[in-house]
Amino acid sequence: MFDAAVLSQHFKAAAAASGRDASTGYYGPSRRFRSRDRRTDLSAFSEGACKVLVAAVEAAFADPQGGSLSQGWKSSMTNKKMITIATAVITVFAIITIAAVMLRSSANAQSDESHYMPQYTSSGEMILPKNNIWRTWVFVGAPLTPNALNNGAASFPEYHNVYMQPWAYEEYTKTHEFPEGTIMFKELQLTLPPPQFKDGSRQEPSGRGYFGGPFNGADVTVKDSKRFAATGNWGYFDFNHFEPKLPMTKVLARDKCAFCHIGSAKKDEVWTQFYRILDQP
Repeated sequence: MFDAAVLSQHFKAAAAASGRDASTGYYGPSRRFRSRDRRTDLSAFSEGACKVLVAAVEAAFADPQGGSLSQGWKSSMTNKKMITIATAVITVFAIITIAAVMLRSSANAQSDESHYMPQYTSSGEMILPKNNIWRTWVFVGAPLTPNALNNGAASFPEYHNVYMQPWAYEEYTKTHEFPEGTIMFKELQLTLPPPQFKDGSRQEPSGRGYFGGPFNGADVTVKDSKRFAATGNWGYFDFNHFEPKLPMTKVLARDKCAFCHIGSAKKDEVWTQFYRILDQP
């Protein structure tokens, strides 16, 4: 019979070679995975799994008195050893198959997160990104239009917390152009109530000013020159100016948002003049 401790040691070595934590199933502490590494990782894992098979065969044929593989081979093969080898072979191939499935699913999931693209329903409505994922994106700025300074009803109350996918931001910094699929996610947020002064501000230990309160809906713009050619290559979506945000919503007509962006936004319908990290030469 083969030594379970030896097989376990080889299995852990196989997992380590692929970068996968044998106890958690994730790739290192950051749990990141790049699809371009999938073949390399699977190859390394398979190689380790094959070591498991070799260990099993060596153990099955080893002489009970401690002989080598060749010495064990000279002894008669028993049905018990045959069963041991067959079990080891099936186990190893099962490990390789499971690893391939896990690597593929992990690659797809990580790819979706690291290169997030806008999602739509069959009728063309944009789907709100799940799990507040936009809050993990690049934060580009937060203009503030308090209700108290806008006759009690700002058009976009009140903080405009704007986020952009990391991959789109990275490409923008290299080309100074917004790539297709760019999402500018503006999550609205009210100021912290109650106001202590007529201008809506309040006094806090850090000083008098405005402080973040409840979230208040979202407006989203998406760059897609084919889908939104009629509005300057950008589509505009209103997910409510209150909570909860809509799970999906239709693109707005040109006279709702696009006309203002086309006429006044500094660059490619984006208010880069308000976002210092985007307004670079």
